[in-house]
Amino acid sequence: FADALVAVGGPHTLDIIASPREPLPTAGAAVLLVSDGAQMVLVRNDSRPGWAPPGGKRDEGETVREAAARELAEETGLIFEASQLLPVGYERITIPAGESRGMWTDGPNYIAVLATPVRGQRPVATQADDVLEARWFTFAEAAAQCGHEPWWLIVQHWLDARDVESSRHRDD
Repeated sequence: FADALVAVGGPHTLDIIASPREPLPTAGAAVLLVSDGAQMVLVRNDSRPGWAPPGGKRDEGETVREAAARELAEETGLIFEASQLLPVGYERITIPAGESRGMWTDGPNYIAVLATPVRGQRPVATQADDVLEARWFTFAEAAAQCGHEPWWLIVQHWLDARDVESSRHRDD
């Protein structure tokens, strides 16, 4: 995808990769938090348009999973151990030479996408100043809000794989 992310604010190439591999240690993180009741948490942030999974940049010394767990807690009030967040894919945002801006450096930049299922639907309450709202959406509502976003491909891939796995366990 060319120039697909408004938040980047300039020329870039976006690649979406579904992968269970451990994320690169330099990546930022986003978290797919999905209930057993077919709902997922999305947040609305003051620095980017629309709804998206909770996530953000790593702090100095944090692993990607630690950053994901911290961002999830800050943006939704939900606490998970870093080990509970499993890699499902990543976004590679490649900035052309001489076009770095803000947090986006020349060359490849990565946002790891991690996921975890949760039983039931726990209440969400943002603790972060930059998050305007956090809430649960049905998958249909989330797809209506975000289905046009490039990262939605990772969400759909993970949900489809999860459904296949659930179906296998029911058949056993």
